[in-house]
Amino acid sequence: MRNMLVKVCGLIDEQNLSDIAALSIDMIGLNFYKPSKRYLGENRLSFSEKIPDHIFKVGVFVNEELEKVKEIGTAYNLDYAQLHGNESIVYCMEIQKSMKVIKAFGIQEGVNIDLEVEGYEFCDYLLFDTKSPNHGGTGVKFKWETLNSYSGNTSFLLSGGLGPDDHKAILAIDHPALKGVDINSKFESAPGIKIVEKVSYFTKKLQEQ
Repeated sequence: MRNMLVKVCGLIDEQNLSDIAALSIDMIGLNFYKPSKRYLGENRLSFSEKIPDHIFKVGVFVNEELEKVKEIGTAYNLDYAQLHGNESIVYCMEIQKSMKVIKAFGIQEGVNIDLEVEGYEFCDYLLFDTKSPNHGGTGVKFKWETLNSYSGNTSFLLSGGLGPDDHKAILAIDHPALKGVDINSKFESAPGIKIVEKVSYFTKKLQEQ
């Protein structure tokens, strides 16, 4: 059985956070990108402190100033920075000095993923999401056949329009570097508010295979 990591991204409500954190998940994403509907907001340290120690804290950023990412990483005790913009290789390496890095790439049909990620293989994880000018949160899947164009060894997380009933299709993906999933909009009642029952159902189905 493949051990599939589950990351739940974009939480903004404290009670919802507590309910989600009680499930069998591995990572929680805190969105620090101001234009996002799931932007966590200013001075939410008490929010992040409610995340149990066994769940990794992931800060989501888009083309943020390098020192700002480091500052937020320290203040919120982040384990990972998830970078969704055009962050350079040098930028990612600098961030990696203080926390782990998940580098996200927007994927569209016909793209060669090997060429897209060239030079970023040092990152702790890659993340493949549906290409969007809004840098994620589309609720739309890209064609998973495109994953066949990735031959690298760096583990990746699958994102982009994943829903509660996609567990079978996800587990059927035959790619040795697929390490986990990043779930978001298809599990929400409103932006940033996750439906606990849907997340619970999905995680149980992934783990019982």
